[in-house]
Amino acid sequence: MSETALLLFQWLLLYAGLFLAGLPVARLLFPAAPDDGAGFAIPVATVVVTMVAFYVGQFTFGPWTALFTVGVLVALGATAHRAARRRGLADYDRRRIAGAFAVFVTGFLFVVALRSMNPVMSGYGGEKFLHTGLLNAVLRAEALPPEDMWYAGKPVRYYYGLPVFNAVAALLTDTSVEYVHNLALAGYFGTLVVGAYSLSGWLTRDRGYSRRLGGALGVFFVALAGNTVTVVRFALGALPTDLAVKYGRAAFNVNRADYPAVLFEQSKLSTWGWWDTRYVVEGTLQEFPLYSFVKADMHGHTVTTGFLVLSAALAYSYVQTPATARKRRAALLFGGIAVVAGYFGVTNTWSMPSAVGMAWLACVYADPHPATLLPGAIGKRLRAVAPDPDNSFGARVLTEAWRTIVAAVVAAGVGIVGYALASPFLLASVPPNEGIGLFPPRTSAIGVLLIYGSLLALFVAYLFTRYTGVDEASPRGVLAAVAGLAVAVVVARG
Repeated sequence: MSETALLLFQWLLLYAGLFLAGLPVARLLFPAAPDDGAGFAIPVATVVVTMVAFYVGQFTFGPWTALFTVGVLVALGATAHRAARRRGLADYDRRRIAGAFAVFVTGFLFVVALRSMNPVMSGYGGEKFLHTGLLNAVLRAEALPPEDMWYAGKPVRYYYGLPVFNAVAALLTDTSVEYVHNLALAGYFGTLVVGAYSLSGWLTRDRGYSRRLGGALGVFFVALAGNTVTVVRFALGALPTDLAVKYGRAAFNVNRADYPAVLFEQSKLSTWGWWDTRYVVEGTLQEFPLYSFVKADMHGHTVTTGFLVLSAALAYSYVQTPATARKRRAALLFGGIAVVAGYFGVTNTWSMPSAVGMAWLACVYADPHPATLLPGAIGKRLRAVAPDPDNSFGARVLTEAWRTIVAAVVAAGVGIVGYALASPFLLASVPPNEGIGLFPPRTSAIGVLLIYGSLLALFVAYLFTRYTGVDEASPRGVLAAVAGLAVAVVVARG
């Protein structure tokens, strides 16, 4: 067996172990999932390993730390399995579980194939030197945070949660640093793919449609599809030149080239380049998941996308939990989403608000009132503040507003727990910054449509068919939704 094949086998074996150990935990968190939570087993296990290694690493880090994290994960999985057995959840659909892991392997091998075309750690147009340096620093460290590889004797002041997991994986598989970056990157993409497949399939199954088709569409829109601007650019290339030049300026905010020269280059397949697909809104970058994985930096905003899907799945599981299961609902929020928020704190702090927002949306839209999370009389008093929604339209508005406020308070509690979990990093290793921009420069409506147009089209079609009574599968409904989107584009353009 070649060295490359052996490495692939070792890393797939590692992820198979994470999958099996995390499966009982995922089964408890997602009891209604059609694949028994298998699609979320690897991200759950990754969060556990990362956070345990992060905490233990504050005191000591090395091979024994890696083994200890495995022991904690296995113990947690065994405990969850016993709890699942008591609740009658110990029976698994083995075919669907195997299918979930096969989806992960497909995503993993996809990125391995991409990186095999150019596996070098190039410094051109990226930060692979930084990420490889951080990994080396963590592997050399006796405790966390590691020493900064550029400022000798000083602790690193940058996200080091991802290098911690990558270092644990390297130690467990005895992988040389030169290979870890590409293999770990493939694992994160596989995590995104299987999570998107499982959550989308779950949603479509619950709506009475094909789970596999829904899962495949979810993978396409989440992990593969890019900004809508690429389609718009090719469409402009099919128009007469003078017409395309006149109306196409908004679609070509490419920093490196002058307009209209870039229009002629990027609107033809023969001269098109993937690098410029991230330039949509002038002066900014709009990378999407596949772009970032092709670029292949170990950025937090790249590799933690699968964990945003995990937080969305936890929110959906909360929505499906009955009001009577108060402790389980609280566990999903404060032991599920809050832990993911803590994970984001040490890997990609920008995504912490997204996890908190998932908790907020879950509390707003779940049938049980968020006040019911509080015990006994306290919850009843909070609910009694709002008027009876059946009295009038105004009363209904006030009731929903109060529900939203209470949900925001609960979500803030989730954020506080997440911050506390990530506090060793947030209080000591965050570099100086300018804080939160409450009113930053806004993006134009055209810019939003050029980035998210395909996703917005899905929402327009869904909302139109739902609230007009048009059959969702009818040609009339599809045409009406497309017409509505066209009107929205015209209005935004004006």
